[in-house]
Amino acid sequence: MRNKREHIYEIHYIRAIASLMVLLVHVSAAYFYQHDKQYNDYTFFINQISRFGTPMFAMMSGFLLFYQTRTRGFQLKRFLSSRFTKIGIPFLVWSVFYLLFTYFILKINPMRDGMESFLINFLSGNAFYHLYFISIVFQFYLIFPILQLFRSKIMWPFLLVLAGLINWYFVKVDVSAQFEGVAGLILSQRAFLPEWIFFFIFGGIFSLLLGDSSRIFKEI
Repeated sequence: MRNKREHIYEIHYIRAIASLMVLLVHVSAAYFYQHDKQYNDYTFFINQISRFGTPMFAMMSGFLLFYQTRTRGFQLKRFLSSRFTKIGIPFLVWSVFYLLFTYFILKINPMRDGMESFLINFLSGNAFYHLYFISIVFQFYLIFPILQLFRSKIMWPFLLVLAGLINWYFVKVDVSAQFEGVAGLILSQRAFLPEWIFFFIFGGIFSLLLGDSSRIFKEI
């Protein structure tokens, strides 16, 4: 029996749970707007507890990327080509579609605030509200090759703590209010990487733990 499985079927259960949680966020938000922007106790609880869904997807992104690297190796050129084909092209196509819809159907000019704001909003997935997570994933892809340099398992707990502190700071402190213009706009985005980096690193840690547990059970 091999140490590492090529495919982890259990991830589909986690993905299904995360998908349901994201769906519940949107359903409870619809209730909020349909009832004079008020929750009741049940819908507020559902809305808040279900917000773990998006961090779960970020964690799965880290887990799957690092696990596949451990089982198949890492080649930068193949990695970039694969991710642009599978994620980049659909992101561009749907962003352009929503921008055209906004301009021609809703009669709203996406460039009304200037070219800089347009580019930041475009890259941040603001063409339509659900595209912001794709922007986050792209940023994960940018730092993923850098994280390949950390081969020692001793470094990963330090990376996790550092990522946790960064995540806590940018979620707790409204840094965007301290800046104006382009910097403030970037810092205010939902797709701002420091607010999600902890979950990505956490997923990477899980992939390392899974590999170690498989080796231990085989030895037993």
